[in-house]
Amino acid sequence: MCGICGYVGKMSQQQFHNMLCSNETRGGHAWGAAWKENNQIMYYKEPGRYAISKFKLDETDLMIAHTRWATNGKPEQNENNHPHVGGGICLVHNGVVSNKHPKQKTECDSEAILKMIISHDISGYYKIIKAIKKTCEKIKGSFRIAVVSTKFPDRIFIACDEADPVYFGYGKDWIAFSSEEKDLPKRCTATQAIGGRIYVIKTDMTMEMFKFKIPSFASKWEYDWRKSNYHAPHATYSHFGDDFDFPRQKEDDENECEQCLNTDCNSCDIFKQLFTDG
Repeated sequence: MCGICGYVGKMSQQQFHNMLCSNETRGGHAWGAAWKENNQIMYYKEPGRYAISKFKLDETDLMIAHTRWATNGKPEQNENNHPHVGGGICLVHNGVVSNKHPKQKTECDSEAILKMIISHDISGYYKIIKAIKKTCEKIKGSFRIAVVSTKFPDRIFIACDEADPVYFGYGKDWIAFSSEEKDLPKRCTATQAIGGRIYVIKTDMTMEMFKFKIPSFASKWEYDWRKSNYHAPHATYSHFGDDFDFPRQKEDDENECEQCLNTDCNSCDIFKQLFTDG
């Protein structure tokens, strides 16, 4: 099942620590995070529970995180844990998918989503939106995803299907998201995301929303992660660049609008809105 969470803005270290500890009820086999540091994207991941980890996350104005309950790929092998990185993209995923990618290097099903995204041209902001849109429309399974890019380290791209909504929380100086409403900081304004949408939240406290077609949905999973307590000393701490490890695929919609991604668009404002259902 797993869980994802994160924020943009001025959230205290203690507030996010509480969020991630609460999020860990969805999986304690491994955890990981990616954050903005000196205008770069850094990441860290390790097997075991966040609550007992010796690694401490510093305050930043952008963070995504993941707590893992392993369904595919042993958590002791840290490459199976989240975030998955490559092509200048860093991704965390909550759900189970059956997609496979020929360039997949790990046993984790979530890596296929990353490979699908970076097989497209992601050289610009709206091109990243388009790549995420096309990927979401081809996912076979359930998903909540959060993505950060080295090209745009001031924003988080978030998408979900209808059965697995993301929850947003709004504070005075921050916007947070999580797999469950209970994980959000107390006394914040909370809303449930609409499935079939890509939300982009930025460090300047603005949000944009884009549509995609809802794909097929996989079955729910039940688990009790407390019966297993994976923990190993193998961790990964690094920053990553913009290298692509395989050619991008040819785009099949040459006439798509660069902004709203619709082939028959006459007005981008129909498809790009703020806090509203298009």
